[in-house]
Amino acid sequence: MTDRTKEPLSLKNVFVVEDDLLTRELIALSFEITHDGVTVNQFGRAQGVIEQVRDKGPDLITIDLGLPDGDGLSLIREIRRFSSIPIIVLSARHDDSTIVAAIRLGADSYLIKPSSIVAIQAHVQAVMRLSERAPHNIGSNSEIVIRESRIDIERGAVRIDGVWESLTKLELKILISLFSAAGRIVLTEDLKSTVWGDPGIPDSTVKMAIYRLRQKIRDDDRADPAIVNHRNVGYSLDAS
Repeated sequence: MTDRTKEPLSLKNVFVVEDDLLTRELIALSFEITHDGVTVNQFGRAQGVIEQVRDKGPDLITIDLGLPDGDGLSLIREIRRFSSIPIIVLSARHDDSTIVAAIRLGADSYLIKPSSIVAIQAHVQAVMRLSERAPHNIGSNSEIVIRESRIDIERGAVRIDGVWESLTKLELKILISLFSAAGRIVLTEDLKSTVWGDPGIPDSTVKMAIYRLRQKIRDDDRADPAIVNHRNVGYSLDAS
């Protein structure tokens, strides 16, 4: 079984964009106590952030959406025009449309405030692991490895403990879509289009297909599942 207890990934330079001083200092503290020698650059507004990102090239940036001189979504859009820096949104906004918009614009993770230091750094570690992975290209004869499960693409089956079990075409398409995203969130509406070819199918159809797939790859009873459900947003796959 894979040992998933790893040392925190190293961060040297972090940007925190947050207008509330106490929240900003809490976020900065969460980095300072978990990453030795990290430099945390704090910004209380959007002004000057883009220029500093270009100049200093931080390892990661956290962004609040409700900034006094602009919308954090616009800041994400601008950064994504020239950089793939990991971005975590920390916002009090919890409506699904805003979360989906942030993910579509290029945010790697979305955390609703207030959040604990433990929760913030758990998201940081997950995002940093993803930033080290390139998107996977899957050929027709390739094999996908998800924890203890091995999925033969050509055969359309999963092998666990030496036993093969067939996957449906839909289940295989779901796995390929999630695996190709290299751990990033795949929106439910995108799964509907790419897997079913019908963006109008109900969410319950997607949930049931994911449920059956998780059963087949023995992911349904794990405390730390490989297929993660991001409520009302989409799904991601942590195959490691």
